[in-house]
Amino acid sequence: MISERLLALATCPRCLLAGTPPPPLRVAADRLCCPACGSGYARTEEWLDLRPSVSVDGRETRYTAESETFAATLDYHAVGEPLLGAAVRLRWLRRWLPLRPGDLALDLGAGDGRFALWNRDRGATIIALDAAPLFATAARDTLNLVLGDVRVVPFPSAAFDAVYSIDVMEHLDAPGLERFFAEAARVLKPGGRFYLYSNTRERSTLWPVIALWGRLSGLLRRRGVGDFALDDLRKGDHVKVLATWRQVAVFAEYHGLHIKQVRFWNGVFQGLIDNVLIRLGEGALMQRKRRQSKTATASEMSARQAISRRPAARVALLALTGLMQLDIILFGRLRSGPFFALLHKDAAEDARPQ
Repeated sequence: MISERLLALATCPRCLLAGTPPPPLRVAADRLCCPACGSGYARTEEWLDLRPSVSVDGRETRYTAESETFAATLDYHAVGEPLLGAAVRLRWLRRWLPLRPGDLALDLGAGDGRFALWNRDRGATIIALDAAPLFATAARDTLNLVLGDVRVVPFPSAAFDAVYSIDVMEHLDAPGLERFFAEAARVLKPGGRFYLYSNTRERSTLWPVIALWGRLSGLLRRRGVGDFALDDLRKGDHVKVLATWRQVAVFAEYHGLHIKQVRFWNGVFQGLIDNVLIRLGEGALMQRKRRQSKTATASEMSARQAISRRPAARVALLALTGLMQLDIILFGRLRSGPFFALLHKDAAEDARPQ
């Protein structure tokens, strides 16, 4: 979907990279054109393609470099209700970033658009941006979608009341992270809010417990129990340049994004659920599929998604989702790799040191 508001906001990424104040893009039937540099950008009924035509500092993620492989493997077309880890991320997003009617919000690195879909009834206008065209069908029908790069966000400065980014930062190298934080700060209005969920390589004092779940998961993998293919594909692109939470805070503060709230997700319950219990459930379902059909392949619906669509299993998953929340309630003050953070931008227009 492309709204008039999105068209009015669209900005030339090439001019932004060159440091040239970009004029409004001219709208044609199937393209947008920059009157300053002459660059053209594709426009479809579903999204605007505002990816830069020139190279950007930092590595290109596998999601874009190997988009066809990801499109053929990931079951991204349908988005169900939030469960397990997705529900935990959504809970803290809604708690710390309460979008209000009239707000303009940016989903920075939206993936299939699920978090924008789950928040579209809150009254705010949400623009979902991602570099790979792997948007869910419902997102294509109902959301303002942009193909774009988180390292050069194709919108004017101080345009958004709120920005959120979930599971993105860990895919970026050092130059990419520098631009990511700079761009998030640039497009936020003074006093705007930035919700960030990501992870570093930091280990907490509870690591021995978490490592135990990892060893059990490895045992299940070696025995062929569980559906590891999709997780391996997604995590295969992780870089995790930043080793500690303190390094994240330094990056943010440098760009005038001040930490207001932070909680850590140590994964005591989450590790048991995701790495052991869910794997066992996946293994049971996959075994049943093999008995029913010898032609079952990895390209079918993932075992985890199939489990969630069974009524009895859904009740169990809701209970496990509640148990996952206890990780943050009980251990959220202990520093670890995964974190939830709420950042505020300085009220001054340009908070970055010169």
